[in-house]
Amino acid sequence: MKKNKGKRRLPGQFYTITFKIISYVLILMVAMIVIALSVMTILYYCGVFGDSGHETANPIVIILIVILVSAVLVGVLAVGLYSYSFKGLNQFQAAMNKVAKGDFSVTLPTEEDNYMYALNSSFNAMVASLKSIETLKTDFISNFSHEFKTPISSICGFAKLLKNPRISDEEKQEYIDIIISESDRLTLLSKNTLSLSKLDNQETIYEKKNYSLDEQLRKCALMFQTQVDRKNIELSLFGEADYCGNEELMQQLWINLVGNAVKFTPENGSVDISVEKREGGIAVSVRDTGIGMDEETKSRIFERFYQGDSSRSVSGNGLGLAIVKRILQIVGGNITVESEPSKGSTFTVFLPDEAAEIKDTEKKKTRKSVSAHR
Repeated sequence: MKKNKGKRRLPGQFYTITFKIISYVLILMVAMIVIALSVMTILYYCGVFGDSGHETANPIVIILIVILVSAVLVGVLAVGLYSYSFKGLNQFQAAMNKVAKGDFSVTLPTEEDNYMYALNSSFNAMVASLKSIETLKTDFISNFSHEFKTPISSICGFAKLLKNPRISDEEKQEYIDIIISESDRLTLLSKNTLSLSKLDNQETIYEKKNYSLDEQLRKCALMFQTQVDRKNIELSLFGEADYCGNEELMQQLWINLVGNAVKFTPENGSVDISVEKREGGIAVSVRDTGIGMDEETKSRIFERFYQGDSSRSVSGNGLGLAIVKRILQIVGGNITVESEPSKGSTFTVFLPDEAAEIKDTEKKKTRKSVSAHR
């Protein structure tokens, strides 16, 4: 016989706040009735109602006395029950006040037999999420300030050197080139930051259409032809596939991914881009023979402003792969990385084929319609 392996219901999940409040209301109602009857009995035996030899008391006065005594005693009982049983609610309110003031270090107890178990667990999860967002915000400001300040300092320093009348024309040209390079770096930083900010607020993809994915990849690769020729990199593209999506959004993804491969590939290296149709989607791989990455770098490359090259010998601001990751989250795709130090890296992007999904859905509808007619 098969045993039931369902989830065990925790006491705290059953004994909720609503159940507790209803229970206490019923207790107080019963207590009020008992107290009222007790007071009536006491008054009766005290002769307040009167008998054949005594004058009967005013019924309104009796009712007022019963109500007053019952209300006082039930009120005392309610205060006692609240103080004893609803400490968790008081703690919850105090914790919410701390969070409202910006304190994200507060946590609430999560004993399983506590009626506040579910609520406290949700609260702790919320605070942990807020804390991580606050940390991310702080890190973002810190990293952005650093990335922004460095080129500004370079531009300012070399501009001051240009004011020296004794420097040679060759030195002037060198300083001007550095200023131009740092200005381009600032422009790229601003552009990528704005792009990432825009993508963070985007959840829906608009203006989808079918287009040649391999042709788009070829055009993106041509954008880096100057760097490819300068470093004598062998760039190749294999495979063909059509994709249904936002062409502009996907172009931004490929520019960052292919550009990253070209940037980290040394002279006389190679960059291979392959497109392959798979079940349920399309896989695009970008393989390079660059410097590669260790495990720690691989685990952090999609973080904003993170740069595996701590020496900053390769220009960049650590936002390219963060943009790639965000775009894939929007389109419902994913990315995997294979890399070893000095052995290059392979980034594989999987995109769900929405056009194929639409066709499958239409086929299923047609089959159901035919079956219904039969």
